[in-house]
Amino acid sequence: MKVDGLPSSELDYLPALRRAHRALWDAGLTVDFAHPEHDLSRYRVVLAPALFLLTDAGAENLRRYVADGGTLLVQHFSGIVDERLHARLGGYPAAPLREALGIRVEEHRPLRQDEEVALSDGSTAGSWSESLRTEGAEPLAAYTHGMLAGSPALTRHDFGAGHGWYLSTRLDDAGYAALVGRLLAQAGVVPELPGLSAGVEAVTRHAPDGRGWHVLLNHLDEAVPLPQPGHDLLTGGPLHQLPPGGCAVLRAH
Repeated sequence: MKVDGLPSSELDYLPALRRAHRALWDAGLTVDFAHPEHDLSRYRVVLAPALFLLTDAGAENLRRYVADGGTLLVQHFSGIVDERLHARLGGYPAAPLREALGIRVEEHRPLRQDEEVALSDGSTAGSWSESLRTEGAEPLAAYTHGMLAGSPALTRHDFGAGHGWYLSTRLDDAGYAALVGRLLAQAGVVPELPGLSAGVEAVTRHAPDGRGWHVLLNHLDEAVPLPQPGHDLLTGGPLHQLPPGGCAVLRAH
């Protein structure tokens, strides 16, 4: 949502959502958009890039998702207000979510426009930073300079059967893509067709009898080779590469 009067103009819901979607799309994955209060049990990984507004029910549902075995990434400035836009009391994020993440945000520190901060894992971030206190979480990367030097920037908490990750700043594109890839790898999430070039979209559809089909769409202006040759059900012939802007349907093995 778009809210006036936030402490930074960089706190914008739609760009944050697009960025998370792009990182998953570039990783060769199709995604769903899910409400924080909906059943999340069928997802191995959930990204929550912008949870400024979060209901009590949503916070509890995310806590339960992690406890039941899910992998959740929550990003900065989350769980700040309820559905009435009333500021939450007692610390941030909202208490049930804070329990799953194993952290407590003690102070928000917006960064100046174009200001960058370096993290201990070699990544670069900007726009926002936070002073965190860990309450069970493991720090994975820390700020390296300034008033937050040595303070955790990225944490991971083993909670129940799952893992709650918290990112207190805005990583650059390469760092964010690497982080998302790390979560996917640890959760065992792989593309529908491993080996496809970035820019090729792959979706698998299944019939009730167990049969499956890979639907491929090449968004690039150049031909893309397939990881292995297939039989295109649209043309009825063999397929070794997708032409620019081409599509194909292959039977899943």
